[in-house]
Amino acid sequence: GSTAVGALLSEEEVYGRITVVPDLQARKKRMCQEVSEGGAGSGFIALSGGFGTMDEVMEMVTLRQYGVHMGRICLLNVEGFWDPVLTWIDLAIEKKFVREEARGILAVRGTAEEAVEWLQGG
Repeated sequence: GSTAVGALLSEEEVYGRITVVPDLQARKKRMCQEVSEGGAGSGFIALSGGFGTMDEVMEMVTLRQYGVHMGRICLLNVEGFWDPVLTWIDLAIEKKFVREEARGILAVRGTAEEAVEWLQGG
């Protein structure tokens, strides 16, 4: 017969921790709390997504502006997905709806490796 060598991985080791929350507001509150309580390298990396992702990104940016958390926020800009949002931010700053210094709240990186390195302070 054959011999298996190695160890089985738990689902958490494969997929990460799964946390069930009752609604979107609870999810955003939990994300903010976990980042605020986290250590070095804690923050948010936004992947491409839909309305829920946009809502989460804008809420984390707004909460950062208000000082609710000091977590770093990065847009993972694969294939230019976030380019229209970045154009909107530029326009909002130009039209004085957003302060110029707020531009520094969001970082933009093109690969997961670059985003994680930035989040860790690189």
